Amino acid sequence: ITNVYGVEAMFWNPANVSRSQYGTDVMFSHNTHFADMGVSYAALAINAGSLGTFGASFKTIAIGEIFKTTMEQPDGTGAKFTPSYTVVGVTYSKMLSDRIAFGVNLNYITEEIDLVKASGISLDFGISYTNLANIEGLSFAITMKNIGPQMKFDGSGLYVQATAANLIRPQSLYKIESLPFELPSLLEIGFGYKATLNAQNTLSFAG
Repeated sequence: ITNVYGVEAMFWNPANVSRSQYGTDVMFSHNTHFADMGVSYAALAINAGSLGTFGASFKTIAIGEIFKTTMEQPDGTGAKFTPSYTVVGVTYSKMLSDRIAFGVNLNYITEEIDLVKASGISLDFGISYTNLANIEGLSFAITMKNIGPQMKFDGSGLYVQATAANLIRPQSLYKIESLPFELPSLLEIGFGYKATLNAQNTLSFAG
């Protein structure tokens, strides 16, 4: 969170987005994981001078197709579904001085599994400080990620056929109430040091 600058810093520390040496940063990536899962990511950051740096990002996790099972058909119904997890974000970052930078991400999160979906909004905050204590190359940073209200699943997939206990009525549809859940909030504090060996080489430490 201390030594990553530019568009890549949107994930690690939005404060360092404004420390890019370029006017415009663009990044695309796709990683394939086990069990046919894939993570796709795209981000753009534009330096607007004294106004600061503005950015946008898009990340999606594709799980792949999963065979649907039920209590009545534990071996599978023959149907398939594809879970998806998506985060769309906008970023603002600004150099408050020649040493201090501030940044924030506003994220819209959606999680969808078959006929059930949850959505919510979260914030990421970051501050970074370079040349700490007038030591050239020493940096310090703090980030708070995934700060936001609880999320809750909803959708037609929560309706089930059941017979109410102690009631004389035929089987009918009832909706299962999903419990809300907290976002995985995270606080990070980091120090870094970048030593310049010569014109072509530097050595970085971070923790």
